[in-house]
Amino acid sequence: MDPTIAKINPFPQDVRTAFQAYIHSYSYINRERLDYLKYQQLLLYLQNPLLKTTSQAESRLKHRAQTLFELIHNKLYRKPDSRFQSPRCVILESEAFDTIVNEHLQLLHAGRTKTWSILQRKFYGLKREEAEFIVKRCKNCTLNRPNTTKAPLVPITSGR
Repeated sequence: MDPTIAKINPFPQDVRTAFQAYIHSYSYINRERLDYLKYQQLLLYLQNPLLKTTSQAESRLKHRAQTLFELIHNKLYRKPDSRFQSPRCVILESEAFDTIVNEHLQLLHAGRTKTWSILQRKFYGLKREEAEFIVKRCKNCTLNRPNTTKAPLVPITSGR
């Protein structure tokens, strides 16, 4: 491997900043991701199942916590369902970038599809567009990507 490529940080600060701007834009929507306050409330309801609720919204959230989520090693996980057979770790907005980057690096710079399939199986609260946004900006992958341009067509001449 070229030594200059090995020294490159695959995800410099500008990629993190661009990702933050992307997920905070008005056009961006992630219905699965939990905000920090809701995450803390779900944890509270799972840690204290006998806790009384004071409103209908809290009652719905408690029911959601008990039916859809579980605690594993004091961390919130989405329970298995028909699509995903194992529990998936709930990812907060502050953890999203680092989680995607770590999986991409552990997979030795696998492409967008492979990275997304692993992320989808292991984590809850991430979107495919987020994974694609980050993997597309990986400096190592950009430098090592095969050239997609084709050679120009030239006429074939025959000697007859």
